[in-house]
Amino acid sequence: MIVLQKLKKFVVTGIAHRFPLGLSVMKILFPILKVLYGFLKPVIMLKRLYHEYNPPGLSDSELFDKLDLSSERISKVKAAVLKRDYEIASHFLLEYFRSGGDIKKLIGVSDDDKSIFHERFPESAKKTVEKADRAMERRFEILGKELIFPDERIDWHADSSGKRWIKRYYRTISEKVYSNNFNNEYYIGDIKTVWELNKHAHFTDLGKAYYLTGDEKYANAFFDQISHWIDENPYKIGVNWLENLIVAQRVINWIFALELCSRASLLTPGMLIKILKSLYQHACYIEEHYEFAPKASNHLIGNVSGLFVLSFCFPEFKKSEKWNSESMNILLEELDKQVYHDGVQYEQSTSYHRYVVEFSLLPAVLLMKNNMKLPDILSRKIEKMINFIMWMTQPNGRVQPISDADGARVWNFNNAHINDHRSCIAFGAVMYKRKDFAFCCDKQYEEVLWMMGRDELKGLENMDKKPPLHNGTAFTDSGYFVYRTGWGKDATWLFFDCGPIGVGEWPEGINIGVHGHVDLLNFGIFSHGNPVITDIGSYTYTGSKEWHDYFRSTGGHSTAIIDDRDQCDLTHFWGMKLRARPQDAGWDYTDNHAFFTGRHDGYKRIHPNMMHRRSLFFKSGEKLLMIEDHFDGQGVHKCECRLHFYPGYDLTREQQNAVTVRRDSEVVAKIFFINDNGNILLSMGYGDDNPIIGWYSDDYGQRQKTWVITAEIRAEFPAAVYTVMELTPMGKIDMKVDELRRLFAEQRSRI
Repeated sequence: MIVLQKLKKFVVTGIAHRFPLGLSVMKILFPILKVLYGFLKPVIMLKRLYHEYNPPGLSDSELFDKLDLSSERISKVKAAVLKRDYEIASHFLLEYFRSGGDIKKLIGVSDDDKSIFHERFPESAKKTVEKADRAMERRFEILGKELIFPDERIDWHADSSGKRWIKRYYRTISEKVYSNNFNNEYYIGDIKTVWELNKHAHFTDLGKAYYLTGDEKYANAFFDQISHWIDENPYKIGVNWLENLIVAQRVINWIFALELCSRASLLTPGMLIKILKSLYQHACYIEEHYEFAPKASNHLIGNVSGLFVLSFCFPEFKKSEKWNSESMNILLEELDKQVYHDGVQYEQSTSYHRYVVEFSLLPAVLLMKNNMKLPDILSRKIEKMINFIMWMTQPNGRVQPISDADGARVWNFNNAHINDHRSCIAFGAVMYKRKDFAFCCDKQYEEVLWMMGRDELKGLENMDKKPPLHNGTAFTDSGYFVYRTGWGKDATWLFFDCGPIGVGEWPEGINIGVHGHVDLLNFGIFSHGNPVITDIGSYTYTGSKEWHDYFRSTGGHSTAIIDDRDQCDLTHFWGMKLRARPQDAGWDYTDNHAFFTGRHDGYKRIHPNMMHRRSLFFKSGEKLLMIEDHFDGQGVHKCECRLHFYPGYDLTREQQNAVTVRRDSEVVAKIFFINDNGNILLSMGYGDDNPIIGWYSDDYGQRQKTWVITAEIRAEFPAAVYTVMELTPMGKIDMKVDELRRLFAEQRSRI
């Protein structure tokens, strides 16, 4: 039944988005389909049971029949296959594979490059070996939890809760564990935990450790674990075949590890054949399960990136040419749809934006290394996406975790922090020869070396490096505005968000799932070497709806809440409807100041004329930030303006409307709250869970206690609250409402 439900969701949302009048037709059609499904259901169930007890596999002869043996370099294999001597054919196929085949693959380093890693990136090399050692001991850090398998084998279906996910036909599992919004007896923990393990990122770590040390124990562990996984996960059986994105991600890690371990003694002809059979099934699965949607997500880009990598690195499959062409066409179409003209991926999440960049870089790198022209859309979109990363990177080298995040990485060769995206900027410097990219990647070169090789590393090191010419920019399609006082590590950095809440426009009545948070007019600021006001991340998805709702709620962001309501209605785990729409965004900056403004209509559910407008004015010389929150409408309402702090600060309330902020006993800011009537009620929360308030999450599954200030008023609308943040504390600033009102009116008149 879930298949029909997904079809209904896909078609109905698509029609509602494009042809609203077609909804009445679909309301008639789907009851008919439901009846037909009822008749077909017994046949479908019998087919599933047969598959469970007889999962399809490939014989040696069937695998070789799926290979194109026309290349002269593979002629020995062809000769053996014609004689039906598959043992000899497997031997020659391994010989051909170890020679590198007909193209340059994902890994760009040679044996001669090993010393570079130990000389230039010793800490990362050490971490790689440590992670590989843990993987050999079957110990894994997965999304904030430790998974330990004390037995000799990994249980690929285990959850961190100690329970085991059911091992059935994948569609049967989908119907069970996804039912009732994940609230059922089959949903035993957090499914992302088992999926993250089964992406097999640790296979890449094992391959890297083998390359760096030459110790075959790491390669042996990889081949032992991948062989065991294939045995324990027959095609389309179990939760590890449930999501196409996970299948595609697994393909990429298998190929990374296989290339790195290609010369290991345990890579026998039989082992290569076993892996190739499973890779072929993975490719067929990806092709069959593209995650199309009227507004597709990073999932679809991950699907086609995985299939492109597989088909490019294994052109010997007869279907590779079709897979290659098809996956690239979809990738280009989706990049054109999903990435705004300003370069921001439309899910409005810095984490998934980087995820899309990494997926897109893999085809680009493969094409570049093989002297093939990059399609124009691919080249343009990657450059613009990396440009966004450059601007969103704070002076400490990290990006604020804006909106949803689930620890998603396509690769992590340099063992960097999850919110350090600078290696993407390094790839951009190599690809586009941009001096600002070369400057801003801050020597995060290791991943370029792994995938593109010594020559590209040398070219990157020798590039002329210059900071960007400007200190401010606007990403107008996505509604992000960024300003910084300079490009050194001591700079102050500021962003303002007046953009759509995930995946662009939708009709108001549609309940959609998005990774964007309910955060219009949110802002963040970095000063004195650390983030001060920050986006708080995501923490969890299906592990707890209550916690996920807090992290994606309006109250979980540094913006304003009216009458305890979010800017839109939160529904299922990722769902929302009646989303707030951004309006009248504007900005202006000079070397001495920055000004941002915008408003949204999210509270018209309370009153049709109700609007929240926010304006920020930052004086860079004085490090003085002033915020006006203006509320239009009628009647008496409760308003709360919140400030979420990065962990590590101590807050002290000095008087009724003022707070002093310290870090390591040093005063770094004084904050004052002002309004017409002086009736502000100030409160501070820190790591509370009833109700939930005062938390920060760097990454999925991890949370830290932190401070939140709430400035509350109850007032007749229209009303205003002013926040003054002095980041070079000189004492109380005695500013009156009239002065502030004039200042903001003057700034708005300029734009």
